[in-house]
Amino acid sequence: MATLNREQLSHGNRDPGVTYHYRVFAVNDDDETSAPSVVSATAGGPNTPTGLTVTASGRNEITLRWTAPDSDGGSAITGYRIWRSLDGQAPWRELVPNTLGTGTTFIDGVVDAGTTYYYRVSAINSRSVGNPSTVTHATTEASAVARQCPGCAEEFNGNPFRTDPDRSFLDGSQ
Repeated sequence: MATLNREQLSHGNRDPGVTYHYRVFAVNDDDETSAPSVVSATAGGPNTPTGLTVTASGRNEITLRWTAPDSDGGSAITGYRIWRSLDGQAPWRELVPNTLGTGTTFIDGVVDAGTTYYYRVSAINSRSVGNPSTVTHATTEASAVARQCPGCAEEFNGNPFRTDPDRSFLDGSQ
């Protein structure tokens, strides 16, 4: 129980969108209390962005798109936080702590070929960061090594080698 000598209480670090209930009563100088009243308040963070899609564009980038939340929590959305993971589980890395804008598209250009990345997005307003979206993922294309003539002799750094050990070099050598 907290004792306050004021008429207002700020209760930080609450989950956005969750309703909290408080019992409030007054105490006078003779330690007499009034009947308690129940007060409810919903934390003021923005709702969760929806419709997150991620699309790999070749092996060099992944494009994220989402829909803004249906409620800004009473304060305008000022940006989005983007998280990335290699397995869709913890630990999540904050890829972008705050996009500093209300756009709902982001291109991740720091990706490796042939790798699966998992993403989630949260909206940010002046009060807090909302809960993250559902997790979705995309896999970049693997590095392509063209084999137009399997078994043919090829050259690497000036030295011939065989791509098929059962075939000889074009000049007939082994």
